Amino acid sequence: MDRLSELPDSVIFHIFWFLPIRDFVRTTILSKRWKNLWTTTPFLNMTDHERLSFDHKKFSSIVHRVLLRWDGVKVLKFKVKMHHFLSAYGDAHLWVRFAKMHEVEELYLHWRDLHLKRTGNNDHEVRWVPQYLYSCSSLKVLSIHTSYFRITENVQWNHLKSLTIINGFGVTEDVINQILCGSPQLEVLILSLVESDESLHIRSTSLKELSMNKHLHEADDDSSTYTAELRIWTPNLKTLEIKGIPYGKCLLMNVSSLTHVTLEYSNLHQYDRTYCGDFPGIDDFLSSNHFLGDLFGQILPNIQHVENVKLLPCCFKV
Repeated sequence: MDRLSELPDSVIFHIFWFLPIRDFVRTTILSKRWKNLWTTTPFLNMTDHERLSFDHKKFSSIVHRVLLRWDGVKVLKFKVKMHHFLSAYGDAHLWVRFAKMHEVEELYLHWRDLHLKRTGNNDHEVRWVPQYLYSCSSLKVLSIHTSYFRITENVQWNHLKSLTIINGFGVTEDVINQILCGSPQLEVLILSLVESDESLHIRSTSLKELSMNKHLHEADDDSSTYTAELRIWTPNLKTLEIKGIPYGKCLLMNVSSLTHVTLEYSNLHQYDRTYCGDFPGIDDFLSSNHFLGDLFGQILPNIQHVENVKLLPCCFKV
């Protein structure tokens, strides 16, 4: 029996989602029914195969040929994942536009190994989030790895439920405000910010899960990294996770629905020596427990009603 041909389309499409682009095209040889099935799959995984990591022209050519032959109705899931090179970034813009035109619901943009100067202004060197993506109203899930954020128009993510930003550059309070205002149904927000020395105000009535992680990308000679303020106003939030470099102040202003909290602050001395160099006053600033003590003094009174609190080793030392 040809059990491969008997599989329903939904199962076959699910299998396609876990294969790199070149491999899922090769599935045409497995069964007669599979021959052209990949051209209608709503799950498009444009993952750069490891062997193509340093040949962006070949990788781009494969992606273009796949998209030209694609004959589906709607893109439910679309992933672009590239390694090391920046040359194909312009092509990636075209691919994301393709996904938007076909009303993509889940979009994953994963760039890897980004090493840029903080002040880099060259658009060919910086991976900016495409402006037209902010008006993609069909999105329900969005995950972006290693990109710069600059919003020049209104965010229209009316159906977005989950947003993940890993290694996000330029995520200012204004950017967060625009995202939250344009995402009225957002329930899950995961932020991993790089070199963020700005205060942030997370204000949302729809959020149910929030994860904040601030870390350093390169040497920083400004102690403002440790004095920025984090304010959270989320009356329906159930789960809160705060990790990485601590903010100077953490104000939980309305978190009455919280049930689970995780505090996982990084070892400040380790970050000082590894990333921050020796800027004036850092030893006095980090040597005592007063800094984290004051921080816990702000947080703990506001989470006494929480069912489960997880504290990592650095927190127990305070």
